[in-house]
Amino acid sequence: MTKKSKKVKTNKQLKHKAKVTNFKPKEKKKYLCRLAKLYVKDLMIQSPGTPLVFKLKPKFTNEVMLKLTSRRLPDEGYYEVTIGATTTIKAEKKISSIIRLAVSGIFLMNKGLAKEQLGKLLNRSCPDLLIPYVKQHLAKLSMIAGYPPVTFKQESLGMIPRRFVIHTKQKAQEKHKLGN
Repeated sequence: MTKKSKKVKTNKQLKHKAKVTNFKPKEKKKYLCRLAKLYVKDLMIQSPGTPLVFKLKPKFTNEVMLKLTSRRLPDEGYYEVTIGATTTIKAEKKISSIIRLAVSGIFLMNKGLAKEQLGKLLNRSCPDLLIPYVKQHLAKLSMIAGYPPVTFKQESLGMIPRRFVIHTKQKAQEKHKLGN
């Protein structure tokens, strides 16, 4: 009894049988904004309550305050969006540590955007990309300082865009007053 061997087709035989079809390259998707660079802009840790606070072994609480700023860069279409976070870690109502962090991103915006779209991107979409990095850095920094990881809920970020919009409107009004 002999085993029947399967015939293996060579590349030439496969190419010969392949049908030629019109191939259209995929069109590039148009983006509204693209993250060009992500970086930590500012960082500070102060621990005025150490080392005594670690002897007491209290229950730590934290309070996180966020601030959103945005500015246009000299290069056309580029904007810098920064989320500043100030975290106060308390032990039995006494400040044990303060962590200040600013995470920034440089975003390239599509040239054909309307002002309303640009505002939505700078106030919502861009900060949504930066927030996970802010959360990650705050957790790591608090652990490096000897405290439990700092956490905050994503829902608490709803106020950032409103503060930013009010802030930019006030600046626009001040510029208008100075110009007249």
